[in-house]
Amino acid sequence: MVGITAARNGTLPIGLIEEFMLAANETVAGFLEGRGIPSLYRIHEKPEARKVIEFEEIAATFGYSLGVELPPAQRLRTK
Repeated sequence: MVGITAARNGTLPIGLIEEFMLAANETVAGFLEGRGIPSLYRIHEKPEARKVIEFEEIAATFGYSLGVELPPAQRLRTK
C-alpha cells in the first residue's frame, strides 16, 4: 500500500476500506501465483489513447502527471 485517498464519494473511511481490499487482492494473487496455484483473474483492456491524453490534461491542471508525453499540438494548446 502506497497511500490512502478519499473514495469517489469523498469519505476517507470508504477509501481506507477500498485500499485494504486492493491490498488483500494483490496479496492473495501473489500468494497463489508464487505457489503455481491456478486462479481466475481479470486483465483490464488498455485505455483508449484519447482518454489517457484527456486525463493527463486534467491531471496537469492539478500539478500531476502520468508521465505521458503529449503530442506537440496539445502541449501548445491554451484555453
